[in-house]
Amino acid sequence: MNVYDLQHGWSTYPSEACEGIAFESHVEWYWGDPNTSGVEVMLAESLTATLFAKVTVWFRGQGIVHYMADAASLAAYVAQVLPGVKALAQQEYRVIE
Repeated sequence: MNVYDLQHGWSTYPSEACEGIAFESHVEWYWGDPNTSGVEVMLAESLTATLFAKVTVWFRGQGIVHYMADAASLAAYVAQVLPGVKALAQQEYRVIE
């Protein structure tokens, strides 16, 4: 699993290292539509867990999951990906010749 920490960047952890962490059963925040382009955030049930949130970035029904280490990392990651997600949702692509 890929984990983002604002101070240390991206790290890869084996899945078994975070098996005991449960995420809330509802989406805390989202933007867009998974069938076109969107982002959704689920927080960990325990805010003292190793991971703070699970973020899924969607495009045409395909989702890529990343995990955030803390609230600051979540805010930075969403700010980084949201402009691209919004651009893909508009489906007005410029042709470069």
